[in-house]
Amino acid sequence: GKSPPPTPEAAGPPRDCTAASLELAVTTNAAEYEPGRAVQLDVTVRQSGGRPCLVDGSDAGRQVLVYSGDELVWSSAHCGSTERLLLMSTGDEDPSRLVRWGRHRSVEGCAPDQPEVAPGTYTAVVSIAGVDGATSEPVTFTLLAPPAPTPDPAETTAPADGTAPAAGTTPADGTAPPAEGT
Repeated sequence: GKSPPPTPEAAGPPRDCTAASLELAVTTNAAEYEPGRAVQLDVTVRQSGGRPCLVDGSDAGRQVLVYSGDELVWSSAHCGSTERLLLMSTGDEDPSRLVRWGRHRSVEGCAPDQPEVAPGTYTAVVSIAGVDGATSEPVTFTLLAPPAPTPDPAETTAPADGTAPAAGTTPADGTAPPAEGT
């Protein structure tokens, strides 16, 4: 018995995934970040189309983009690695999910020593390079400002009233020596 001819859909090499066949999502591990804390982004790339297709899962292909308003401040593609082509069937997810942003700007060409971004509200999206419309919904997060060096006057009054002297009163300092001499 001869095998039936292949269906036209399955024939030929796999094509690049289109936006319609990809589900993209990005979340952060916190809504707010204290100064110095890196932002961890959790990226989902899921193939939901009908036939296997190729997607570039590298940092350059699967771009994580961070914006301040309309200004792009960081892109994983700026320092992205070479292609990491994934052949994804329906329902497949890219297992490589975590992307870390150390809060510094990035520039095309990956020049080092970029400044840290200012405190404020930022949005991140994931998008697939070269695939029209393949961009996730944005996630919003806040980089908190460092605490002010001079405390608020309202806060300084309470410790001055009683907590500081109590720490240095003599009972704490001086109970042991008299006990030695008895």
